[in-house]
Amino acid sequence: MRLHLGGFFWGDRSLSNTLFRRDAGALAAYLVDAETSEAHPKLSEAQRLHDLAIAEDNIIGELMDVEAEIGLPSGLDPEATGAEVRERYTALWGPRSLLSTHSLSTSASGSTRGSAGRRA
Repeated sequence: MRLHLGGFFWGDRSLSNTLFRRDAGALAAYLVDAETSEAHPKLSEAQRLHDLAIAEDNIIGELMDVEAEIGLPSGLDPEATGAEVRERYTALWGPRSLLSTHSLSTSASGSTRGSAGRRA
């Protein structure tokens, strides 16, 4: 979400291209592989939705790989999880979201940071 706010198109958002870590009691996500990324002044709705579709497909596929290799916790459905990611993103981006009041800045290192200080 914050990457899109900053005009960043990832192009290969997936679980395997993201580093997750606990940060002050919350889960923080960091972009790991930016090989297919593009920086723009602002993303169009089509760019955002395309990046979201890639993320959904990749998450479903990777969870299916994990399921085939070692299994998943009972009740965790890869397709439902991918759809939930899309639905949550859409709800956050929707007209009643807080995005209009979200502050976004770029640090000296070039990383995009939102007002809460979390990346990705």
